[in-house]
Amino acid sequence: MAADIAEQHRQLDAKALVAEMIMTVYPKYDSAGQIRELTAFYRSKAFKKTVAVGMQASNEAQRTGEAPALVWKRYEKQFDQDEVRTLMAMKNSPLGKHQDAIGPQLKNDCTEFLRARTEAGIDQVADRFGKVMAERLQAADARAAKR
Repeated sequence: MAADIAEQHRQLDAKALVAEMIMTVYPKYDSAGQIRELTAFYRSKAFKKTVAVGMQASNEAQRTGEAPALVWKRYEKQFDQDEVRTLMAMKNSPLGKHQDAIGPQLKNDCTEFLRARTEAGIDQVADRFGKVMAERLQAADARAAKR
């Protein structure tokens, strides 16, 4: 089943899916100008590094059970001064403050968007495996009844 779900994910066009999400979800919260500004920030070296380092820190926190904030303290040393300035400029900007305010709802809407776009494929896999399991259980019951 895991292999089938992984195959479903491989078949997704992630770039197209994210582009559709941005066109669908973000305009509920941000103006076209804000979206352009966010897109430029998301293309920055500092943001890309934040994503990569954040994944490493998150994995370590999950693996060790250590508080994510404590793990992040160790990882934040990987950023140079220019990257820190870029990140802090966004955080302290009107757009950064706006993103902090809408963040939880935006995250929920993005998660719901992605769930809605991927759920059907995962449901097909689950249904197929549910049928296989039901057939196996029926066969086992039939064998047990013959004994």
